[in-house]
Amino acid sequence: MKIILEMGDEKKEMEVEDGITGEELVKKLGLFIDATLIIVDGEPTPCKEKIEGRHVKIINVASRG
Repeated sequence: MKIILEMGDEKKEMEVEDGITGEELVKKLGLFIDATLIIVDGEPTPCKEKIEGRHVKIINVASRG
């Protein structure tokens, strides 16, 4: 399945497995699940939920302090 992935200023089309969860996508991107928010088609999405939308936005919420 193709999604549009947005992270920061970058936006790209990406092929992912059907039924992939937010957590699996975040791990695939090399990020930490406890430091990210997953927004699918404009709605916050739990990490264990399957991604069923087309537009996915990953927001890094980790502090670097």
